[in-house]
Amino acid sequence: MDNEWAKAFEAANGRKPTFAEFTAHQQELDQASAAASVTATSQAAPSQAAASTAAPQSTAAASQRQVVGYDTQTGAPIYADDSAQPAQPQAPAPQPQASQSQPQPQAPQPQAQPQFQPQAQPQGPTQPPVPPTTGGAGSGFDFGAFIKSPKGMITGGVIIALIAFFAIGKLTDCTAAELQSRYSAAMAAKDPAKLLKLFPHSQTKSKFAKDGAKQLIKVNYAASSIMSGENQVVRVTSKNWLLFFKKYQLNITPTTVKLAKSAKQHALYYKGKKVSTNDLKAPLFYGSYTFTTTQSSQFGSVKAKASVAGGERKSTTLSFPKSTNYVTIPGGPNTFKVSYKGKATDITLKAKRQKVGPFSQNVDDPASELTISGTYGNTVTVDKANLSDVTENGGTSLPNSDDDGMMYELPNSAVTYDFKNIKTNVDAFAKQYFKADHSGSWSGFTLVTAGYKDNAELSGDDDSDETDTYKNIDFTQADVQSYLGDDGSIYLYVPFNINYTYKYDDDSDTEDSSSYVAITFKVAQDGKLYGASNSY
Repeated sequence: MDNEWAKAFEAANGRKPTFAEFTAHQQELDQASAAASVTATSQAAPSQAAASTAAPQSTAAASQRQVVGYDTQTGAPIYADDSAQPAQPQAPAPQPQASQSQPQPQAPQPQAQPQFQPQAQPQGPTQPPVPPTTGGAGSGFDFGAFIKSPKGMITGGVIIALIAFFAIGKLTDCTAAELQSRYSAAMAAKDPAKLLKLFPHSQTKSKFAKDGAKQLIKVNYAASSIMSGENQVVRVTSKNWLLFFKKYQLNITPTTVKLAKSAKQHALYYKGKKVSTNDLKAPLFYGSYTFTTTQSSQFGSVKAKASVAGGERKSTTLSFPKSTNYVTIPGGPNTFKVSYKGKATDITLKAKRQKVGPFSQNVDDPASELTISGTYGNTVTVDKANLSDVTENGGTSLPNSDDDGMMYELPNSAVTYDFKNIKTNVDAFAKQYFKADHSGSWSGFTLVTAGYKDNAELSGDDDSDETDTYKNIDFTQADVQSYLGDDGSIYLYVPFNINYTYKYDDDSDTEDSSSYVAITFKVAQDGKLYGASNSY
């Protein structure tokens, strides 16, 4: 029977009965059963038969009645056919006439329960009846249980998020009037941090932005010129903020910094503190920023500085000027090395002039601190020739050269010569020269450089009645002068006398004589000397 009642309840209400509902139903059955039992005892046999028949009918009828709700005070069921008025007690059933003189005792009747009309439901899908709750006297909603449920937690989270959303939006928006007031306050307080908060973060994230804000405070643009749009450096912009709010901000043109090669080669410093190239990846805020770099070399440290401006152009380039404190050294043999302040460097002479440096700005005359040393062709050895002494005369053109090559005089105080080798080579040259000059022919003249013959003159021998015989040469060592050549060579200037004798064809007389010749020789790497030009 209970299973059938549960199925009927579920069919009528669209859900299974709760434990309280089932208990109320069971109590109702028990009360009906008790009433039927008492009636059966007090009546005669025919009445007992009728009562026994009525009891199951009453029980069945009670189990078939449709429950539409429960009293929130007592938990008693409310049926669909109950009226709004309390049930009237039933009159006692008429007793059959009998010989008994005493009235029969009546069975106790169950107390009538207050009946409630079902409440009218709003239009829409039929809602299942709500079981009684423990939310409090007269309450049909348990808030504590609801808020702990998944649906309650979602609903609460949404409400909290909406409250936070509108609170944040209200706290972080900024009207035009508020912006002007905050700008004026930051300027009056000379507070760069407050000033930067009025700009978008993307424009103030540079490591140097605070210094830029200090510069902006010194400029002190009038708030009215900014708010009216007259100011072209600092402007006002607005944007929708969190959908429902509007935010006004100050705005500048953030400047991207590009690094030239000179800014990448050496460490960068800003106000004496080392910075990295990563520090310059964020766009610059308004202002002028000066960076320094130290260019270290074997000739000392050279400081350079360069400035870039932010806030007005989209991009700029940080480039350090090249130092002007360089020295040009002459060309010469690559066996000659350069020293600075007595210390060897990795610089050697080349077959062309070259610049060396940079030198510190504290060195007034770097050339005076440079010296040249080396040996060439086993003929000339130079020891610490001061570059200032080498270049002070400006040099002279290379012999028989069509280009701008120069040769520079070496101070004899720094040069040692192998005079034996020089004399041997000059003597060999003089013999060829004497023969060519007296014969008027260059035939057999080999100890000369290319171009020598094009610029030299032969006198020839007009005295046909004489026979001249070469004897030797002589020269003064102090008269020998050496030069560094831009073509990578050493040149020697050697004035000498060619001594010879002549006699007439009739052998009537013999005399000694000499000819003065000054030749500029080019020294080969093997020590041989080749005539390069004549000096008369």
